[in-house]
Amino acid sequence: MDFQNINPLNVRLNRLSGNLLPMTSDDTLFPVAWRIYSAIILLFQVIQTSAVIPGILFVSRNKVL
Repeated sequence: MDFQNINPLNVRLNRLSGNLLPMTSDDTLFPVAWRIYSAIILLFQVIQTSAVIPGILFVSRNKVL
């Protein structure tokens, strides 16, 4: 199925979020710039998650409130 032409707003938001899931059944490659952008977004998400989890575990409830 070709989901690319159903909703152009969805296509734009997927690109903005770094989501590079295929929207068509053909095997076209994404441009290099989009793949680099997706890798940078993934790196930011990994860094943020690795900072949030220890923060949740090590900060006492008194300091949070």
